[in-house]
Amino acid sequence: PWSKMQQDKWNLATVKAMATNYEFLNPGYRVIAAINGDFFDINSTKPFPKTPSGAHVANGEFYKSISGNAVSFTNDGSTNTLIGDGAPTRTATMKLAVYDAEGNITNQFDINKINSAPGANEIAIYYANWAFEAGVAAQRLIPINVTDAIIVENGEYALPIATNDFYGLGTISKFGASELNAGDFAIVSNNPDVTALLQSGVKIRAQFEYTGKFAGAQNVVGVGQTILRDGALAGDDKNRHPRTMVGMKEDGTIIMTVVDGRQPNTNMYGATQTEMAAILAHYGCVDGYNLDGGGSSTMIILDDGEFRVMNSPSDGVERSDSNCILIVAKVPTIEFSADVTTESVTVNASVVDKKGVDFTDLYVKVGEEYKKVEDGKAVFTGLDPNTPVPYVFYGYKDGVYRELVLEGRTQTAKRLPELTLFELMVDDGDLYVYVAFEDPDLAVSRQFVKLGDISIAVSKGVAIFEDFEGNLMDTRISFSYDVVDGEGRIDQEYTPQRMRFGLTVFMNIALQETIDAIKSIYE
Repeated sequence: PWSKMQQDKWNLATVKAMATNYEFLNPGYRVIAAINGDFFDINSTKPFPKTPSGAHVANGEFYKSISGNAVSFTNDGSTNTLIGDGAPTRTATMKLAVYDAEGNITNQFDINKINSAPGANEIAIYYANWAFEAGVAAQRLIPINVTDAIIVENGEYALPIATNDFYGLGTISKFGASELNAGDFAIVSNNPDVTALLQSGVKIRAQFEYTGKFAGAQNVVGVGQTILRDGALAGDDKNRHPRTMVGMKEDGTIIMTVVDGRQPNTNMYGATQTEMAAILAHYGCVDGYNLDGGGSSTMIILDDGEFRVMNSPSDGVERSDSNCILIVAKVPTIEFSADVTTESVTVNASVVDKKGVDFTDLYVKVGEEYKKVEDGKAVFTGLDPNTPVPYVFYGYKDGVYRELVLEGRTQTAKRLPELTLFELMVDDGDLYVYVAFEDPDLAVSRQFVKLGDISIAVSKGVAIFEDFEGNLMDTRISFSYDVVDGEGRIDQEYTPQRMRFGLTVFMNIALQETIDAIKSIYE
């Protein structure tokens, strides 16, 4: 589960935006695909605006623990990959975790009170909470004052969900009295063991955790109704809408499905809950759950290095949602670059860290062709000039290619431009210089004609020198081009050896040469 939340509030974002945000915050991982997640506060009228309706737990961080029906993804390689069909139960108290300098949790304590004074040997947490005004679209935080407190100012997260749900993460920065506002939280301790640990610069976390069948859960998301239980129909919603659902096969395979609807002109009608169960059962699911649907229903996949929306969202565009469910892969660290010519691409690559991915040889794939990386290179030839060339890395072992979810993109070089026309004409005292290139790949970026100290840009194939006076033999061409071969922009200037002249130009040159000859005789 993932959400593009901020320090002190939730945001609504498209599934694509949330996937991009995950990759930005988790270097070394790629999102393979994603679907929209839980129902959510679409009109921002709940006490804590824009939150998902149920649980949101990601990688062991309980951003929102209060929940109705929910599912937990175990990610443990077993056949019991999806735990659900009920609401999670929580620990009786919030938990305070204390981290060491390496980011490991070294101690954990019960937080006995929330926004009220601790008793003997107890600790309490304080944070600003939301003022709830029914029907108001923009709720507001009410600051709270603390004394004799251990304070986190401007923490990484301070997310008040309700009077009895909070997630806070940050570094202790202050002691004593303070007004807590957005992004702040504080611990007041009557427990000497806790007080001794909570020094300035120490990182702490406060959150509820789960018990019962959800105990130890690391990734949990709220869902709607259970629609399939042990292979039998469980739901009763007879309305037909766009739908998003998640299910589990008997062998632990997870199925994620989106059904389009509300678009009768294109025969997209959505599904009832019975039909949803039938779809999941058709693909072998024994358990299934209904996620948010309607305009929220969205599925994306990673396609050629970019996220592509696979379905037709009924709003006409991607809706911004509160959270989503990502399929994520570890990506080995590979240093790579590409050298190109007009007809070839050489991929230079070396494996820095396999990140636990098991392969013996590194391959690169372009189109349908695999090339093994040998001596740090994989060379592809016979390509067309000026053509995009995406390439994908694969790990190879025991006859099997495994995509490493790491792509590069380059393009073959452009062909060199060739000057094909350089013509001068004089008309009514103005000099016209005509220039043309054989430039099939549009490599030329700028063109100028220089005459002595004067430089005129070529526009639509001509440079015009008004009221021309000077020596025509001092005409040069200056131009820049980039064939995208890694060498960057090339600037060239030269005087063409062969020029075409109009009659007037020819006569002017002849006259100039005659005058020069007479001058040399007298000199």
